[in-house]
Amino acid sequence: MSAAPTNQIPGYYHRKIGDITVTAISDGFLDGDVDVLRNIEPDDALSMLRANFRNGRRTYVNGFIIRSKGRVCLVETGSGNYLQPTAGKLLENVIAAGVDPNEIDTVLLTHMHPDH
Repeated sequence: MSAAPTNQIPGYYHRKIGDITVTAISDGFLDGDVDVLRNIEPDDALSMLRANFRNGRRTYVNGFIIRSKGRVCLVETGSGNYLQPTAGKLLENVIAAGVDPNEIDTVLLTHMHPDH
């Protein structure tokens, strides 16, 4: 197994916690549609979101690589390349983070949706 990398770039971020290395991996982002919200007018929803975030409609999608005791675990949503064109970057950022996808011995899907 290759050593856990320590350099940082925008597509990933390494964090050492004891003997565990956790790497946050960017899968990209999604721009949401406030029209799907109920019991609130779209303009009111956008106003509330803008008051609390830089871009209220944008949601970032991330996965994690966890290295511990010779094991490499990928934690992610399982959405693959089926969302917006701004997402689906997980594999390329896993590789950019210095992780050989063949080293991953465990995959933990965080949630399942029928659409991805």
